[in-house]
Amino acid sequence: MTEAQTPASREVISAQLLGQPYQISCTAEEKELLHRAVRLLQERLGEASLRMEKGVLRERMLLMVALNLAADFLKTGQDLDAIESRLRRLVDISRGAE
Repeated sequence: MTEAQTPASREVISAQLLGQPYQISCTAEEKELLHRAVRLLQERLGEASLRMEKGVLRERMLLMVALNLAADFLKTGQDLDAIESRLRRLVDISRGAE
């Protein structure tokens, strides 16, 4: 991945996914998150390519990885909700309310 400065405080991140180059514009604040997202996607695509049958279309592989990532994201959100709920109960208990 390489970066190039563009006007209006935007940067362009270069990424290689499934052998194809992509240029992705982002703000300076988003840059590190985008780098991490690209690395995660490259890792998941690599794992998927090892499990998929030969001749599977790229689009299908991308879709399957996207669905798995979306499910992971939603599960994390649910986990965070459960943690927040438990923390609220603990705070209430510490205040004497049950």
